[in-house]
Amino acid sequence: MSNHRDFIDELAEEYLNLRAERLAIDKCAADAKKLEETAKQKLEKHMLDSGTTDYKGDHLRVQMEREFKPTATDWGLVQKFVIDNNAFDLFQKRLTESAVKSRWEDGISIPGIEKFPVNKLSITKA
Repeated sequence: MSNHRDFIDELAEEYLNLRAERLAIDKCAADAKKLEETAKQKLEKHMLDSGTTDYKGDHLRVQMEREFKPTATDWGLVQKFVIDNNAFDLFQKRLTESAVKSRWEDGISIPGIEKFPVNKLSITKA
């Protein structure tokens, strides 16, 4: 039985070491992304302030275009439009897990939703 325990110890240590390495890399990437976003914002601000939308340098070209993204200002009207026009493609097909779990905790079963088992591994240092 000791081989089984040793093997689990070994696998758990390997997992924890790899996870720690990935988390360190993720932090570096997040820090780099913040710096990148700050540089982008400075460039956009300078171009907006100067009225420039197109710039051509010796080695690069920068173009800034304005696009419009949808934002809901009245969900009641949006929902009415969707129902009246059978336009359910306007919504993303995704469940809000916390809302579903809350209903399950209250004993409410929702038609069309099943419980799907997912393993959750927890490792703590002894």
